[in-house]
Amino acid sequence: MKAIMKSVALVAALLIGSVSSAHVGHEPAPLAGHLSFKQNTVHIHASFPAAPVVGKEALIVLETKNAKTHQTIELTDNIEVVLWMPSMGHGSAPTQLERAIDANGNLLAGVFNVRNVYFVMGGDWDVRVTLTDAQGAQETKSFKVSLDGEHDHHGQH
Repeated sequence: MKAIMKSVALVAALLIGSVSSAHVGHEPAPLAGHLSFKQNTVHIHASFPAAPVVGKEALIVLETKNAKTHQTIELTDNIEVVLWMPSMGHGSAPTQLERAIDANGNLLAGVFNVRNVYFVMGGDWDVRVTLTDAQGAQETKSFKVSLDGEHDHHGQH
């Protein structure tokens, strides 16, 4: 039994290590958004491995989870992330979503990196996450990001 427990602990440590390698640093990033989809059967956890800065590219990590177990799951839905500034009535450059990989180049199930994330000015932003299923049905949820700083004319790429 001890050998099994040690094996389980080792596998858990390796999994935690591989997921954290998708993040910058050694500690998991603080959760920025906990979004509930599909009648609360799917959660998407959104985090910033490093605090976003106006005019600099940020990274958002999305993890798709079973709402009951919070185990990472694969989704067949298309995922889109849009940055929107409600007070100004505009967004930012389109984001790019890619599958996250571990240190060995293996895909991390249900983990995505959102790149080309530019908050082009300080203020309150909505990060809108949209799931589109195979039938074209869409569901959008969002979380807020508040940033200090001035408008950066060079931040939009």
